[in-house]
Amino acid sequence: MVRSSPQGNSSSPSSTNNPIRSNPFTSSQVPPVHLAFFAPKNLSTKETCLSPLSLPLCYMYRFGTTSQSDPIHFMKNVHQHTLSIAILASTALGAHAIEPTNHHTTLPTYKEHTRTLATDGLPDTHFWSDRNPRRGDIFQVDFAQSLKGKNVFVHSGQANGRDQIHNANLQVSADGKQWKTIGRFRQGKAQGKVTFDATKARIAFYGDGWSWVVIREIKISSDPLTLISKEKTINYGDKKIPLKITVDIDGAQSQQKVIDDLIERYFIEWPMIAKLLDAPLPTTPKHLYLCFYSKMGHPAHVSGTTMVISTNHLKNHTKDTYGVFTHELTHFVQNYRGKAPTWFSEGTADYIRYMLHTESLWARRNLKHQNRKNPLGSYWSSTAFLIWLEKTYKKPITAKVSCACSDGKYNDAIWQQLTGKSLEELTKLYQAEN
Repeated sequence: MVRSSPQGNSSSPSSTNNPIRSNPFTSSQVPPVHLAFFAPKNLSTKETCLSPLSLPLCYMYRFGTTSQSDPIHFMKNVHQHTLSIAILASTALGAHAIEPTNHHTTLPTYKEHTRTLATDGLPDTHFWSDRNPRRGDIFQVDFAQSLKGKNVFVHSGQANGRDQIHNANLQVSADGKQWKTIGRFRQGKAQGKVTFDATKARIAFYGDGWSWVVIREIKISSDPLTLISKEKTINYGDKKIPLKITVDIDGAQSQQKVIDDLIERYFIEWPMIAKLLDAPLPTTPKHLYLCFYSKMGHPAHVSGTTMVISTNHLKNHTKDTYGVFTHELTHFVQNYRGKAPTWFSEGTADYIRYMLHTESLWARRNLKHQNRKNPLGSYWSSTAFLIWLEKTYKKPITAKVSCACSDGKYNDAIWQQLTGKSLEELTKLYQAEN
């Protein structure tokens, strides 16, 4: 659990029957007097003014478009009033919005972060569980209309990336008995297209989670999916290797050309990296998931088979992003199962980046500013040490050590075996040279 919050209601699984018109505002967001002004005389305030259809009008009043002394003159009767609301709502919410009718979950709710907030269309509200999800937990939404032909999008997690959904699938069903998986959660998001008359969508956990979960939004839309997948079989020596990359371009659509370049580089660089590291083919990952995130304080990272690149770095440092991609792709190929030293893991990733981008500004700058004081300091400091080792001993030392890390058999004795000297002796020799 990533925070220590007082536990909310931990009662047994339950469901809510919420009307199509529901209140997406809290009293602090829109004063009741403002809402009540727009209620038609023969309709209740609860049903009309707290409806998503009344939001555009409430905004008009709050920001001065209308006032109590200047009634909405174009609404002559109840029918005109309702029609006008519907027209305005179609602009704000989408003319073909599909509203939920029921919410079911096995996850108890934390405080006021109720289930319906996952489908209210507002960016600042969300459902929040008050325990970690377990295998078999679900979060389900039922709809009155068919979802066929629509796309389902689910966003989870806080703005800082915590409380994302993991170990779960996005599924749809027509009867609540037979479920079809249309998406898998990666980096807290899932999406998929509905191809049959489903009226139910759910998040189904197939494994335990390691934190409470925040469901920011479940959206039914005709917006295009942001996932791109490409497969290619490459030649690797006398073998045929099937590779696949799946990219979520959400938030980075404006950089489509660069993303297309990265996709092609994946198929070109994967075999080059695998060869330089003498990677064991049976255990080397062959399906990369790539996505982009704006709230990152570093250019990129890899976790398992997922690579995350900073959207800001992609946009503002495009040329460097190609090198960053190579560095992170090396981590993807490394897939070290043992306790590989951090200095070697990071030093090797920059070593591969150097070997594949020797003419880049990054490589030229680092070659001019080599610091021998800390050869086990990770990144370029360790890369320079590895380059020195290979030049000095005329052996593919990096590949040999990498293989030991991949097999889970690394220990410091390997340096003695490869060079006749201990790692400590090697670092002292390296530091002594000018």
